[in-house]
Amino acid sequence: ADQGFCPSGSGGVARQGPERNMLTRRICRFLLGVVSCAIFVPAVEIPLLTLQEAGARTPPAYGPAREGQEVMVRGAASAAAVPVLDYSLLAIQDDSGFGLFLEESQGNLRWFRPGDRIAARGTLSKRGGMNVLIAREVELLNRGPLPRPRMLSVEEIQGFRYLGTQVRTEATGFSYGENSGGSYLAIGGSQPP
Repeated sequence: ADQGFCPSGSGGVARQGPERNMLTRRICRFLLGVVSCAIFVPAVEIPLLTLQEAGARTPPAYGPAREGQEVMVRGAASAAAVPVLDYSLLAIQDDSGFGLFLEESQGNLRWFRPGDRIAARGTLSKRGGMNVLIAREVELLNRGPLPRPRMLSVEEIQGFRYLGTQVRTEATGFSYGENSGGSYLAIGGSQPP
């Protein structure tokens, strides 16, 4: 005799004959409906931006041109992550010399080291005058050598263009100190005042 179908498997009432077939058909229709919905829901494509595109700014306030947009970026860590209060910042740069800061509050950025090739997904925002990607996902693509610093004049490194990148410069004078933001190093230009 047919023992029927018992979905709980733990001594529940077994369904028999036509009741079993009706239940099976209902389950199958439900599952097909779920699968159909999953198949026809269009996926939102997240654009992969260059670091130059992600770092673009809009005058007059020079905030991020794509602020609030969810994007993906790729680059190499140009320094170790810096913990700041309840979040961390990790600078990345690409082969064309553009940089961007990744921001994350779970402490996961501390595992990356300079030279690591990284892919990140998140929302473009700003923090302390810098364009940042508030990272939801960060993936290590591979480990590589530390990006080589570019030799630039003091005048070239003033501004937004090289934020997050490795640079070298020469200067005629400097001073250092601390303020509410931490330690700083002030350097003079290559020409005497």
